Amino acid sequence: MGLTSIRPTVIAHAVYLSNRERAIVRDRGLGIAWCPTVDSLVMGQHWLPMLDDVLFGFGSDGGAFTSLDILHEVKVARTVGKALTVGLTYDKSSFNSVTMLRALTGWGGLLVGDNVGVINEGFKADLITLRLDDVRALPIYDPVESVVSLLNGHSVNDVIVGGRFVVRDGGLIGVNEVELIEKLYDVIPEVHGKLGNMA
Repeated sequence: MGLTSIRPTVIAHAVYLSNRERAIVRDRGLGIAWCPTVDSLVMGQHWLPMLDDVLFGFGSDGGAFTSLDILHEVKVARTVGKALTVGLTYDKSSFNSVTMLRALTGWGGLLVGDNVGVINEGFKADLITLRLDDVRALPIYDPVESVVSLLNGHSVNDVIVGGRFVVRDGGLIGVNEVELIEKLYDVIPEVHGKLGNMA
């Protein structure tokens, strides 16, 4: 149908792919948005740990079954990936910390076909800073390992998008968080009603 000629092509979840479809994903350089918590809870183990040379990044499925914390998702991905590869092939080498960090940054923009994910001239000024003054993050013996294995969304201090702060010192810029939280609590009964209708 020509869909795979569209660049970039990033497939959400991509859990139920045949061997032929997996080969298409790998050979045509398509991307995968892996949501490891939701995929594990709802659909089972993902095939990604069993293949090399597949571009993938992380998602949360919009918080349907988990938080929106991508640093949490990378920990789940590494855990379920290791469990799968060790359980099936006794391969302990899959999904090391460097691979996980590359996936977190979209492989330096390759996943989405854009100049993001790298601090370099000509790349977009998108950046996060992480807090390291939390005893739960210590000891820091390897910065990459710390990001992948220890830090989480609560560790994010600043978020800069296109050179502008959207989060500074852990707080949203231009958004009243107290008011936002109150609005979210106000709609909980409506959400529960809709979920009840779906059951």
